[in-house]
Amino acid sequence: MAWGQSDYSTDYTGNITLSTSGGTNATACKVIINSTQYDGIKAGTGNAAGTVKITIPANTKYIHLHAAGWKGETVKWSIKRGNSQILSNYALTANDGITSNSPFTFSGDPSSTDYYKVITLQNVFSYDTEYTITASSGKRFVIWGVTAESLPDPELSYVPTTVTINEGETLPPISLSNPHSVTGLTFTSSNENLVTVSNTGEINLQPNTHGNARITATFSGNNTYKAQTTTCDITVLAPQHTAKFFVNGAELTSAEVQVREDEAITFPTAPDVIGDKHFMGWTIAEIEGEQSTAPATLVNAAIMGTADVNYYAVYATLESGIIGAYTLDYGAETALSSSTRWGSYGTSYTYTASDGGTWVIKAYKNQGMQINTGKSCSIKVPECPDKITTIEITGSTPKAVGFSVNDYSGSGTITYLTSGKDNSNQTLTLTSNNVTTGYIVPKSGSISITKIVVNYGSNTYSAYCTTIPNTASFTLSQNCYDVVNNANIYYGTYSNTSAFVVPSDLTVAEVSVTSGQLAVTPYDTGAIVPANTGVMVSSETYGLKTIVLSSETGSAKTNSNMLRPTGSGIDNENTVMSGPDANTTYKFYYLTMNGDQIGFYRRNETGAAFAMNVPNKAYLAVPENQTGNVKGFSFNEVVDGIQAVETEKAKNDVIYNLAGQRVSKMQKGLYIVKGKKVLVK
Repeated sequence: MAWGQSDYSTDYTGNITLSTSGGTNATACKVIINSTQYDGIKAGTGNAAGTVKITIPANTKYIHLHAAGWKGETVKWSIKRGNSQILSNYALTANDGITSNSPFTFSGDPSSTDYYKVITLQNVFSYDTEYTITASSGKRFVIWGVTAESLPDPELSYVPTTVTINEGETLPPISLSNPHSVTGLTFTSSNENLVTVSNTGEINLQPNTHGNARITATFSGNNTYKAQTTTCDITVLAPQHTAKFFVNGAELTSAEVQVREDEAITFPTAPDVIGDKHFMGWTIAEIEGEQSTAPATLVNAAIMGTADVNYYAVYATLESGIIGAYTLDYGAETALSSSTRWGSYGTSYTYTASDGGTWVIKAYKNQGMQINTGKSCSIKVPECPDKITTIEITGSTPKAVGFSVNDYSGSGTITYLTSGKDNSNQTLTLTSNNVTTGYIVPKSGSISITKIVVNYGSNTYSAYCTTIPNTASFTLSQNCYDVVNNANIYYGTYSNTSAFVVPSDLTVAEVSVTSGQLAVTPYDTGAIVPANTGVMVSSETYGLKTIVLSSETGSAKTNSNMLRPTGSGIDNENTVMSGPDANTTYKFYYLTMNGDQIGFYRRNETGAAFAMNVPNKAYLAVPENQTGNVKGFSFNEVVDGIQAVETEKAKNDVIYNLAGQRVSKMQKGLYIVKGKKVLVK
């Protein structure tokens, strides 16, 4: 046998599937050897030649087969690949057991060279090839146990196969094991910006780079060894940098992380609220003091750059916020679910829900509020006091819905502000910034809706900071001023959960009702207003105002103040208005303009409590026996007059440190005098 040739003389099954497909005068048969049957092919007849086609896999060098001629016949056969003759007029030994009909009982030794043949292919192909075996005309033969033997592997391998280093480090030695010294190798790198490889296989690392590269050595094969590729994977890790996080001027040391360049930074969770400040996100530059607008960079996720980085939690004061929702729950609204006013599709039904929201329903009662495409169906949501943010829809039929700013006639084009999803529970996020009402419409088919929640609201923030000072800020609106008496004075209400110092640029006053008129009593400049005290504030300028918080208790100006604080929360369900005496009935008023008259007016017809969902404000709670049916108190009827409030400020120079503590004299440092900061050097 030739060098590298294996012995398959006793393998009567082989690794090549024999088939009659493509052959001529070829039939499947069985060959019995030592009482065991094996699959074979009989080719040829007594008067016609036969052929068998076999498919040999890529890289085959030797074909091993077992074959025998028909009893008493001298068979000559040939093997071709296409038109190329591989073997011709090859004598095949007849066997007495190969006769009559299948199964054939072979006689003799099938592993002898008379019946076991090895064909050496001169050309080795890198793809599967088809060979045709043909016997001489009128001669028959049987073939079984065909085995393809491929070329040996050149056994190429990189040592090591994987390398991981940090950027700036040197590559360790990487060698190519080539035990059979095959030649004609080619080399490639998948990332030449990181690693290069020469024509001779020399590997070089590029400086100041990181990433991944695969070095591949390729042998295309020859008649001695089959083709092979081997690889070495090189990973150069990016440099690591430190990310630190600061909340209210203090580092969160437990949150410090080492992150490699181009990888995501894990951010800690910052407190949502500190004092009257709300968390807005993280910035990379510390804010000195406070600023009116948000930082240009405000993130909650980031990728590590090429240097260490500090992130500072940004907090801001909530200036205004109208947040709420209207709900239409078919199951909970008894009057709705039991209504007899439902008719055919498109019947308009105006319904006021228990929370006061007015809905216009064009639907059908079947399975709840059923709306259908093409049948003039829609549900108009209530007019909201602020922009709609999301609409939550629960349905028993999982079909897509949309939201339109125009009613759906059944033939017009619907403008969907969101793309509906086929899901029983859907939340539509509106893309428009100023939509306060609109129509829920079916996107396709019939949809049964059981509950709708329309969320509305927006927040306005100011006084952004990274270190929360011992101060608080609020905005005095330019839309609330005394048109009749002095249009240059702007008014608002305020309260804080901490005591604070009355600044010089604000008039801070308690308000009560005496003999049906407002009584306004101002605090002295520099006085301490107790925590959770509702006050009225005014100034000759509107906009952002800042006060210094104090650790002192302070004292109320009177014992008759009727202004009550709203607190620090803006949760509609948890905002409860009350008076100081649980046994007294109160009417409630808020500061606003009534035409050109500024004053405290009822929010509703009866003077009942209402949700004032803005923190750090105040409302007026007046005992019912002092109000009668008074719907408001105008500044034109104020006892002692607003002008007196503005001019009767005390002139005493009370001194406070930055902690809001009263001191007798100033030394070196920063102090608050008459509401202003004074630096003593």
